[in-house]
Amino acid sequence: LETTQAITILRPFHGGGRQELVSQPKIYGFDTGFVAFSRGWTSLRSEDCGHLLENLVLESLQAISSLRGIFFWRTKQQKEIDFIVPVGRDCVHLIECKWKSNQVDLKSIKAFREDYPKGENFLVTSDAHLQSSNRMGDLNFKYLNIEMFRSEFEKAVKIRE
Repeated sequence: LETTQAITILRPFHGGGRQELVSQPKIYGFDTGFVAFSRGWTSLRSEDCGHLLENLVLESLQAISSLRGIFFWRTKQQKEIDFIVPVGRDCVHLIECKWKSNQVDLKSIKAFREDYPKGENFLVTSDAHLQSSNRMGDLNFKYLNIEMFRSEFEKAVKIRE
């Protein structure tokens, strides 16, 4: 199925972090309609929207030809980042997708940035109407909706090239 591009298999990102999982890939369908059909969804529930947003972000990332790879990150303690994109030596951008911005959990992002401090943090939500940059504690974030994400992410990748 991966050869026919019906699915995308993401491998875990790891670089020597303390408790990183290095196996157990994540599988995404090629299209949000395919995902909904394969899961047997006849109507959308609010808890389904976050999964579909992740799928849309992955499709946007796959459309950027200059990327060196797309990964996800997870620890044994179940901390997880949706997408990790290496963009230079020791520099990785992270993308976290949440349907609503109030669902963002900073614990995973902080844990990741302890081991990999260089890179930008992107939060993609359905309720980000204007692009904004915010700071939470020691972390800077770019809040974006899906329409703004691809162009902003492409800019961040080109800056690092």
